[in-house]
Amino acid sequence: MNIGATHLTPHRLLAAMAAIGLATVALSQAWNYTRPLKLHHDGRPNPWRGLPGCIYLAGEDPEAPPIYRPEGIAMRLSCEATLGHAAQPASRLADPGASVRNAVQPWLATPVTASPVDSSQSRGLVANVPGRGLVRKGADVALTIAPTAQARAQLVLNCMTGRKDDCRTAGIDATRWQSLHEGAAARSIAMVQVDIATGAIDVLASARSSCFEADARGKSGAERPADCPTLSHAMTPRADWLGDLALDQYAMPGSINKPWMMLSILRAGKNHFDPGIESEVRWLEHTLRTSDTPALLDRLLCRKQGYAHPCPPQDKLWSTAVDLGLDGTSHDILLGGTQGGLMLPAGRIYQQAVHSPGKVIWQPIPSQPIPADLAQECASRGWEICRGDYLARVLSELWGAGSSAASPVAVASAYARLAQAANDQRDTPPIHLVARVETGKGIQLPEPATRRVIDPVHARLILGGLSQTHLSSESQGRKWTGTTHSACAAVFGVTPCNGMRNVASKTGTPGLRHDQLKWPDRLAHCTQVDAQIARADANATRPAPALRAEQARCKAVPYKWVAMLSKASSNPDAPYTKAIVILSERNWYRDGFVDSKDDRGSPNISAEVAFRYLKGLPGFQAEAKQEPVGSPK
Repeated sequence: MNIGATHLTPHRLLAAMAAIGLATVALSQAWNYTRPLKLHHDGRPNPWRGLPGCIYLAGEDPEAPPIYRPEGIAMRLSCEATLGHAAQPASRLADPGASVRNAVQPWLATPVTASPVDSSQSRGLVANVPGRGLVRKGADVALTIAPTAQARAQLVLNCMTGRKDDCRTAGIDATRWQSLHEGAAARSIAMVQVDIATGAIDVLASARSSCFEADARGKSGAERPADCPTLSHAMTPRADWLGDLALDQYAMPGSINKPWMMLSILRAGKNHFDPGIESEVRWLEHTLRTSDTPALLDRLLCRKQGYAHPCPPQDKLWSTAVDLGLDGTSHDILLGGTQGGLMLPAGRIYQQAVHSPGKVIWQPIPSQPIPADLAQECASRGWEICRGDYLARVLSELWGAGSSAASPVAVASAYARLAQAANDQRDTPPIHLVARVETGKGIQLPEPATRRVIDPVHARLILGGLSQTHLSSESQGRKWTGTTHSACAAVFGVTPCNGMRNVASKTGTPGLRHDQLKWPDRLAHCTQVDAQIARADANATRPAPALRAEQARCKAVPYKWVAMLSKASSNPDAPYTKAIVILSERNWYRDGFVDSKDDRGSPNISAEVAFRYLKGLPGFQAEAKQEPVGSPK
């Protein structure tokens, strides 16, 4: 058969490929490029014959009755024929989403073959359907999604993006958010949970408020809900924000990158950090729990050594980014490989763009001397107001801005690697969404693990600091509050939070220069900026760089991050078991200001989502065990 000899629709192309027996990877790649005509595969417009394969949710007790994702009568018949009537359909809240169903659809397809059924020639399976006999079906895909955890996460996310019925079901009092537009705690929320021991994705959830969805679809005027702010960063429709935000949404990391910075310091040797000195460990703990960026930058850029070059901590930044999987390399989120499937770029930090004809190449920022006078002037200003192009570029990355970007999946992978090292786990399995694919010609499994490259001592030091971010204390006449303490206290109360010993977390707030502006004032200001640039373009003149920079600030989204590692026990020696990462777009108050300007006082909304999720999860306990916590610097 010559596929190229005739015009083929996507469905005909896929049918032809299946008929001549092309490999699953090739079929998957073709499907990704052409995109399906429907968001799900229910057997009715099926270009193959027979039944689609089953999607199982396999992330919990293997002894329990199998749970499958029902998708029309054909899918139900297929799954019940394979598993028997003990199989349970998953709830709507446990549905991993259309993006995931889209990605695994090529495996579920039934090959086109002549009757009668001949299982020896099928890449799929054969089901014995009551009333129909032997019917060919596609491959069965077992996802790593844990139905109970997925359903709890989706319920909390729905509630906190304005769905009051889900708040009542979740037992969450939404009164505090009623002064925000739509009564929603956030405009959008994306969440990933990874099992640290295996790399399996337990939770992949996202939710959008009605206003967010209207903006993403480009609706205006009467098409929009009544209680929507008009935001400068949401004026352009974004179809990519209508899928699974945990996969599709990227943001600058902000302070979520501080473990990367601290690990680079620890790897530089005892001249820059000596773990045998108690005051050094106290400094590390205080710096991480209070997110003290200037203190980190002093050591990273060798202030104590007079900004000498080479500066070992700075020189370790790129190799550390690679070891945490934050080097921008793409990976298959389905089986954890480096090709085929659903390719997602990893997080990208500490890189610069090099432009060549027709493409942009990302390269590590090179190490070069920083003039001591410029560095000292900048350090005296808290590393915020600085001169010199190279210094400004480096600092932009270290503040979690610049060209840095990451998805929740990428951040979850990086924090899981830290936890694996802290647990003294020898290998680092890739994070993946598919537990297995039963094709009828064998079983495809996730990629094998790679050897751990992070020192367990370094990882435990860092997580020791992150395990204090939800605490508050007073010592030597000075009071300090960790960056997730107010979020924890809003959910559990102050005393249980100060006794909690089974979580470690880090927040991140990508910079928003317009934090102090009400949204109508920001909109008016940004409209003027756009008009000035349009006039310059019309006159064939180059807008001033400062004007372009201000336009970029107008498009900045007010995000909040949290990365949280949890234990099944508060025992100090218990291993970390789950890595939870949440990215939220903050909402705006009806008086015009954005919510949660910082991580203290008004809770970091992503951290609050994480604690509310944990509170309703079976087996999680917030134990009030008062123990002394280290003093500040």
